[in-house]
Amino acid sequence: MHHTGGWENVLDPGAVDPAIPVYRLEKSVFDMWAEPGSAVEAGATGETMARDAFFASLKAGGVTEVAVIGVAADYCVRLAIGGLVDRGFAVVVPPALTRGIARSIEQVVAEDFANAPVRMEAAA
Repeated sequence: MHHTGGWENVLDPGAVDPAIPVYRLEKSVFDMWAEPGSAVEAGATGETMARDAFFASLKAGGVTEVAVIGVAADYCVRLAIGGLVDRGFAVVVPPALTRGIARSIEQVVAEDFANAPVRMEAAA
């Protein structure tokens, strides 16, 4: 249930180097690109920015590659990757941090993104 202990993001801010910016996008549909009015929240400050403006600002700032992790590799993760590729980003996916429902992330990348700038890479 929304705003309960199980809903809260279970991420220890102390476990992430402060030099690494952390952002969160909350969505209520599989496709993060389909929901109008979505915003990205900065983990350190709680400030929000419209989803499309956020990704445009990354691109304008010289970011060319985005890492994607998650559950439902064959649904939510696949749709996130596709939207990022459509917006001109290369995508790296750490397979140990991504799980599928009917298909593994390895299968999703091989079948759906064979000719796209998407690669599998172990998390550092």
